[in-house]
Amino acid sequence: MSTVENILHEDVEHILAQRAARYADVVRQSETANVIAEIVVTSVGDEKLGFPVQSLSNIIKTPNIAALPSMPSLLKGIVQYRGEIFSVVDIAKWFGVSGKSMGKHLATLDTARGKLGILIDDVLHFRTVSVGDVAAHLENGTTRTGHPIQFTTRDAVMVLDIEELIKRDELQVNIKN
Repeated sequence: MSTVENILHEDVEHILAQRAARYADVVRQSETANVIAEIVVTSVGDEKLGFPVQSLSNIIKTPNIAALPSMPSLLKGIVQYRGEIFSVVDIAKWFGVSGKSMGKHLATLDTARGKLGILIDDVLHFRTVSVGDVAAHLENGTTRTGHPIQFTTRDAVMVLDIEELIKRDELQVNIKN
């Protein structure tokens, strides 16, 4: 290559690099604008359930659960963890998931009404969900089956609506004197 061709080649490379950087920046801005949730994807039986990361406090090996009388069947009982006592939900039983759920782990969630534990089998991964990933967005936080699902992703992850979940009558304890 001659000196002129070398300079032109370097200029072209520089222009192409700048153009690529501008396009990449537009894509990054576009992706950020379309993000609707950061979730942890877990397995429960044969199903995949997602929890919003901002609600997630911990995921721990399931501690001893103290069963209490007159509890709704979906509530396994209560646990004490780091000085806090809170209810544990058997989400596999509530949702009637296929496959056997062992409840090896407890996802502890911070809600408007306090801490809540949900039994899960495994943590699969964390992910960002954008608008294009959503298969069904539920305006009122409820599926046709009455489950508190915020949305379902195209790869069949049901993302729980935590605040809707804790309001459910199925989780209320009615104590009669």
